[in-house]
Amino acid sequence: ATASRQPQKPLALYGYEPSPFVKVVREALCCLELPYTLVSMPHGSVAKRQTFLENFGGDMKQGAARRAAGVIQVPLLVDPNTGRHLFESATIVRYLHETYGLVGAEESKQK
Repeated sequence: ATASRQPQKPLALYGYEPSPFVKVVREALCCLELPYTLVSMPHGSVAKRQTFLENFGGDMKQGAARRAAGVIQVPLLVDPNTGRHLFESATIVRYLHETYGLVGAEESKQK
């Protein structure tokens, strides 16, 4: 575990179990011991995926093509503490360490 500052509200991670990109983010959340809820977005869940597209579809990379095909981009991290939502596992992991990791917070202050 890595020392971290705890958020006031749990984070939400949208994804599905077999995704290697979701796994990377889950590992970072666990290493920082951050509370989060995994919102499972299984391939067969038409209603969940439609709601996802309505709420976040405009922010996905290649959003128009993904919406037209009815597919979603995961992982998606929603942080109710900062109002941010992020796609791309590397971007999410960097955000988690910079926002909640004590080492990342100290480095950001020095910049």
